[in-house]
Amino acid sequence: MIPKKINYNKSLIIGIDCSGESFSIALVQDGRCLAERGGFSPRSHLCRLFPSIKGALEEIGASFGDVGAVAVTVGPGSFTGLRLGVVTARTIAQTVSCALVGVNTLEALAAAHPGCSCLLAGLDARRG
Repeated sequence: MIPKKINYNKSLIIGIDCSGESFSIALVQDGRCLAERGGFSPRSHLCRLFPSIKGALEEIGASFGDVGAVAVTVGPGSFTGLRLGVVTARTIAQTVSCALVGVNTLEALAAAHPGCSCLLAGLDARRG
């Protein structure tokens, strides 16, 4: 899922997660989160995802042309949500010719706790 190398001259990264009932996006540059959006939106990611990305870019005075990479969660998670996130990320990456990086949802959850020496990440599989 990585069609190109990351362009480090354009270090703005869009992060997308639609793996659950909520969605989130973040704009990150040089390890700092510049803007984030998201919320609980079961069955309405489609209506809110792209406007959230566009709004966050406008908030920091950037455009899609400034993006060097797009990172997107690829599972585990909601099949429909993951498809929406991947298609959105791939469309942006192909349009602006930047790198596309798939991120495991559980690894992303674990990465939020860098100081832990032992960590177990889990999600509700919603199987009853």
